[in-house]
This record gives sequence, structure tokens and C-alpha cells, in this order.
Amino acid sequence: MPGPVSTRSGRNHACVQVYLTPLGVSQLLVVPGREVAGRVIAVEDLIPQLGPSFSEQLAEAGTWRPRFDLVQSALLARAGGPADPLVAWLWDRITESGGQVRIRELVAETGWSHRYVTTCFQRAVGLTPKAAAGVVRFERAASDLGTLPVAEVAVRHGYADQSHLTRDAVRYAGEPPATLAVSRRPTAHTALGRTPG
Repeated sequence: MPGPVSTRSGRNHACVQVYLTPLGVSQLLVVPGREVAGRVIAVEDLIPQLGPSFSEQLAEAGTWRPRFDLVQSALLARAGGPADPLVAWLWDRITESGGQVRIRELVAETGWSHRYVTTCFQRAVGLTPKAAAGVVRFERAASDLGTLPVAEVAVRHGYADQSHLTRDAVRYAGEPPATLAVSRRPTAHTALGRTPG
């Protein structure tokens, strides 16, 4: 089940972080989402070409632009075939609605049984359509925290009330909306697109 994750490093480090959509995982990593959802897996276990020698190439690149190009090339070289059309259609409807679409209505549009649709989606994405919609809705709501009052964020993103949003914030992020809002307020550096340091 989706929930908060905390990562720590005891020393300075540099990295390239890549965010993939659930469909991107199945297409670029060529593994079903259910095999990697909710797990931390070493990148070389999924893509041997991105092991220690690739890390050395990134370090030797010297600047970020060539590093990004190396990562992009490595991932695109792995790209598989197109996503399952049913799963892609569901994912598009979920994201277009900001996670507010009623899954029952989407399933009815497909003409397939609820069980079949849920099984196909969960195999590819690693979550049920309802759980995926919950994550998408919270991510959209979280992006407004710190810029709008919490009650307005709740209404805008289809929560029943502010306490409903608060429960989801604790569930997904591990802290209440007010705390998240403080961490999301832009600073002079982030407002200019820079990070401190």
C-alpha cells in the first residue's frame, strides 16, 4: 500500500534521480509494476547496464547535461513495446481527472468486468486503479499546499472535507497538510529555480 518513505545518507553524495510513471516503469524497465511496487531495488538488478561502470561514466561526464543525456540514452535503449491499451487508457483518465474520476464509471466504459480491469491494471502498475487514483489526487493536492488555504486545497481536489485531506496527507506523506505546506513554500532559491549551496 502506498505510504511515506524517508531516505537518509550519512555523507555527501551526488545522484541523478529519475521519476517514471507507472507506464514508464513497465515500458522502460520492461517489468510489470507489481514486481517493483513498494520495494527498493538496486538499479543494476533491474538494468545491469546501469551498474557500477555506468556510475563511473556519470562521474566522469563532469557536468549535468551530459549526465542527463547518458541516463536518457540508457533508458530509451531499454524501451519495450507499447503499454497495454486498456491500462494506458485507464491511466490517462485517472491522471486527466487529477485522480478524481470514479473508477466504477471508468470500468463500466471498458465493457470488461471490474475484476478483469483491476487485475490488468494492478499487474502493470502495481496498484489497483482506485489506489492509483488516490495517489494521483494526493500528489496534485500536495502541489497546492503552501499556496492555498488547506480547506480550499481539499475542495479543489475533490476531498470530502479538510479532515479527509489531512488523513490522506498523513497516510501518503507521514505528516499533516500544515507541515507539508511549510516545507513546500518557495524560498528565494527555489523561486528562482535554484537549490541552496
